[in-house]
Amino acid sequence: SLSRHWKVYTPHIGTELFSSISRRKNFFRRTQRAALSPYLPKFKGVFVASSDAECYPDPMINVMTKIQEQFGFQKPPHGLFYSFDRALRFELGGEGFGSDRPIRRFVQAHERANTISQTLFENSSEVFVLLSSYGTEKPKKKRLKSLKLCGIKRREIQYLCREPQQDAEHIAAFGNDIFRHWEVAKLEDRRAISEILWLGIASEMAIEPSFRGSLSAYLVDLSNGLMLHVYDDRGMDIIATNEVPLKKLFTTYRSWLLEYDLPQMTAMFGGGTQ
Repeated sequence: SLSRHWKVYTPHIGTELFSSISRRKNFFRRTQRAALSPYLPKFKGVFVASSDAECYPDPMINVMTKIQEQFGFQKPPHGLFYSFDRALRFELGGEGFGSDRPIRRFVQAHERANTISQTLFENSSEVFVLLSSYGTEKPKKKRLKSLKLCGIKRREIQYLCREPQQDAEHIAAFGNDIFRHWEVAKLEDRRAISEILWLGIASEMAIEPSFRGSLSAYLVDLSNGLMLHVYDDRGMDIIATNEVPLKKLFTTYRSWLLEYDLPQMTAMFGGGTQ
């Protein structure tokens, strides 16, 4: 590193530089913790922020417990639509464009997701991105690299916890378990939502940039009880604690709803009409 190089040739300057950099990093950490303090885990007055942290139960005050309070589950499942009563499932890529037209399919999927998300979060004062990824007990550092392209710096992403999957087959084959890792960042720039949607939609397409490996994102407004998850280019789930925002989306973007689940959504939000 730069500090090591200076310490070899001019130790007193190198030490001073190293100390300055360390103070700067500590300042950024304290600033970020202060901004996220209502949502990050605390344990007996000690801030829990390392990759060795486990998911703590109540009364830990963090994103997970606030999600539990709002939605009834602490860790968002993959299929939000089938895990919550007030939910919508949108078709993004559609049937009109297949693997032979990946660019057109991607463009349509991103346009739909972006349009819907703008309507959903139009009255949101705070939006968080909750990140989920699978891996070994110690997560790989490069898994979050793509988020830099959304203007989200690594120091702005706070590690929350790891969750063992108790996968017997994986343990038998490799001698260790798979872990689901959770992280969170507050979106200071609302334009990052569109970029995060891009990464999620492109994750299983021949489109770059995209999320690496198993990384997935949930966009959350904790104040208004809203959550959005793009599972890939096929579709997107939205849940809410209040049916009003979902009724608006149902009416405005009804033609984009997944036809397979349309009867269930119509019964909930369409006044019983088909």
